[in-house]
Amino acid sequence: MKQPVGKIAKADIERIILRDFSRDEKEEVYKLLNKYSGDENSGTYRVWASLLKLSNGKIKELENIIETAVGDYRDILAAAEYPAYSKKVGFDVEKFSRKELDQIIKADWAQYQSWLNRK
Repeated sequence: MKQPVGKIAKADIERIILRDFSRDEKEEVYKLLNKYSGDENSGTYRVWASLLKLSNGKIKELENIIETAVGDYRDILAAAEYPAYSKKVGFDVEKFSRKELDQIIKADWAQYQSWLNRK
């Protein structure tokens, strides 16, 4: 199984911010997110969603991790979208059977979708 890729729209970002942060923090969250402008390969909203997920609704945490995204957005995507795969598998793919890898990928995707679609 190939790792799924999140399809994030601007409306998703707005919904997540309103869900996870107070209304008073909305402007500050956008200000911080805009420090990451991305490139054509990264999918800016996808990276923003990952930053929001990893910040757990905390402005201070968002401040702390934004520079990681600016440095290499793939670190943020891996931690948010594929946490178990990143920690357990990393670059040691050959240590796992195809079935084990598929289970890890499915579990990671399920937890990401659960977070993304939470009300």
